Amino acid sequence: MTTKQLPYDRTIVPQETGYWCGPASIQVVLDSLGIKVAEPDIASKTEALEGNIGWDDRDGTDHVSQVATVLNEYTSAGYFVVEMPQDPPTGEQKERLWRDLVASINGGHGVVVNIVAPRGNYPQAVAPSTISPTYGGGTVYHYMSAMGYSDDGPRRVWIADSGFAPFGYWMSFDQLATLIPPKGYTAAPGPVPPAPASVPAVGLTAETLSEAMGHTVPIERYRTLLPAFSAAMVAAGCTTVERAAMWCAQLGHESQGLRLFRELWGPTADQLTYDGRMGNGPGDGFRYRGRGAIQVTGRNHYTALSAWACDHGYVPTRTFFVDQPEALERDEYAFLGAVWYWTTQRPMNDLADARNLAGATRAINGGDNGIADRSVRYQRCLDMGAALLPTGGPVTTFIDAGVAQLHPTPGLLRTINRPQNINESTRDPNSAWPGAIWADIWNETVWDGYDIRPEYADVPDDVGRSAVGLLQTIAARQVRIEAKLDRLLGDK
Repeated sequence: MTTKQLPYDRTIVPQETGYWCGPASIQVVLDSLGIKVAEPDIASKTEALEGNIGWDDRDGTDHVSQVATVLNEYTSAGYFVVEMPQDPPTGEQKERLWRDLVASINGGHGVVVNIVAPRGNYPQAVAPSTISPTYGGGTVYHYMSAMGYSDDGPRRVWIADSGFAPFGYWMSFDQLATLIPPKGYTAAPGPVPPAPASVPAVGLTAETLSEAMGHTVPIERYRTLLPAFSAAMVAAGCTTVERAAMWCAQLGHESQGLRLFRELWGPTADQLTYDGRMGNGPGDGFRYRGRGAIQVTGRNHYTALSAWACDHGYVPTRTFFVDQPEALERDEYAFLGAVWYWTTQRPMNDLADARNLAGATRAINGGDNGIADRSVRYQRCLDMGAALLPTGGPVTTFIDAGVAQLHPTPGLLRTINRPQNINESTRDPNSAWPGAIWADIWNETVWDGYDIRPEYADVPDDVGRSAVGLLQTIAARQVRIEAKLDRLLGDK
């Protein structure tokens, strides 16, 4: 049985106007994290998200996604939004709410709920609280902060209520679950759970991919995309629950569930600015518009991606996508841009490891565009756990992935008999490319063209070398020793 309450300054709870319950709830959550922000400053940010720059329409906070956006601006917690449109809520919705409350509060992050309280269902205090809040005047539309929980006896939630005295009380969880529909709440992912003792034997399937992407396209389409999608996850190092969830959420948003591999073109006001930006000349904005699962955009990015892809054996020339930008839309290359961006342009896996959804969104989009949708996708993918892992199957999964990368790039199968000839990426574990690793393993263990040269015996002992290089040195010294013995025995 657990009872947990987050600390916060009780004196700041009452809201400063009749319509700032949203900013007041945000302020309480931030205060519990040691972040001190004035309520008017928070209100200016929620209003700006409604287009009210420098003024307040005094109609409150329109949607809970505004709360999540502001919380993510001040924290790296990765607040996500869950809507509860069904009233009354289903049993599954209630259990999801409880899980999110517990996980977020255990991680030190309060939960902001948007409630609708009709006259017959005003919030009521439960033991050990004795004073219920003074609601009245008809149906109340309100935001408040859930700052604690208890499952010692009937489940209950500690509420910091900015609108009504006594401004803090225990409420039954069952009542809270009836107050939220048809609105929603925003919570943060909980602490990273310990690694499971074993990983399921079945890796990512088309059905699982479809669920992660929101069933946007027919299952056969996901089945077609699955091999390339899985191989790209491996190449990008997305082989943990946190990384796989972030990968699927971000690519899912950018491509609308793997439905679009080319930016929709209006042109919009923003698209009209593409020419003259991002390395684009006249007419290049349309030519180098967003493509692939992560929407690689602009001539500069197409140029850098082409060079990287050629160096890694994916394409034949260093200007491949500059010359053929439409190729990036094709299934065979649609995820290549995502691998490039994920591993070379931003520290995406570091952000994923920290469960920093807001930071990852800014790294991809430059702002908080689509944060509500990304949040829903991210939490869904986190809930799916190890089922999303491309490495969830037996060891042959790794071997198949390596062979698949070697197959189209025979140029990697070259003679390697000295450590300085090994692929550069293999020597750097932080940027090792799986294709290069498999090529080196192949060459160092299977190729039968190695020889024994006298100079190998002279390599100093403190010089690093591969396993094959070490064997060559030992063999060369053995040959030298045998030659000396032959001479000595011959002299006798």
